[in-house]
Amino acid sequence: MFTTFNQCLQQSSDYLLDFHCNPYPAMCFALYGLSDNQEVGLKSHALARAFGITTIEMRLDLEAHRTGTMMEAAHRLGKPMIVVELFPWRRIDPLAVEVGVRGALNVMKSLEMIVGEPEPQEGIVILEGKLTRVEILANTGGIVIPVKGIDEPVSQGEIVGMLMDGYGDVVEEFRSPVDGWLLAWPYDNQAAGTGDLVAMIALKQQGRQ
Repeated sequence: MFTTFNQCLQQSSDYLLDFHCNPYPAMCFALYGLSDNQEVGLKSHALARAFGITTIEMRLDLEAHRTGTMMEAAHRLGKPMIVVELFPWRRIDPLAVEVGVRGALNVMKSLEMIVGEPEPQEGIVILEGKLTRVEILANTGGIVIPVKGIDEPVSQGEIVGMLMDGYGDVVEEFRSPVDGWLLAWPYDNQAAGTGDLVAMIALKQQGRQ
């Protein structure tokens, strides 16, 4: 499968958009990564900006576990790529469909694949600026109880959520490691196990292109 995928990238694709969905609640955002090939990295950033939603740079110094990805493979082949995160998974949401279709058309317009002017996204909150993200993991098991809602500003050290056991006792408090905004609560059925990803925080970064 991977060989076929690579051949498809090499022979048929100039640019790649990989569509994903987070569980709700989550913001819509486009992920891009800077590459050793500066041109590929800059073009990937331009794709994310053209899509018209919150733009997040995925940095391996902050997410060292995210290796061997489709984006990494695309960059090695010189292909600009973004990952589009909509919502929710397992269901079709009309707003997410509108955002995804409008964004894809915006990218195609920016690449002059089709004619027309890009259209601004509607109905969603968009965070502006040079952003990246950090993740909050559960250190034990329990039921995730959000305190902060998506797109709300958070301060470093502030409690954004908690983990309760079956008796309603708090077994862990989730504190934001940075100043930023609540990007997503990507839990599945609200029960988290040790090491599970429970929240994403968007933050501004300085000196990044």
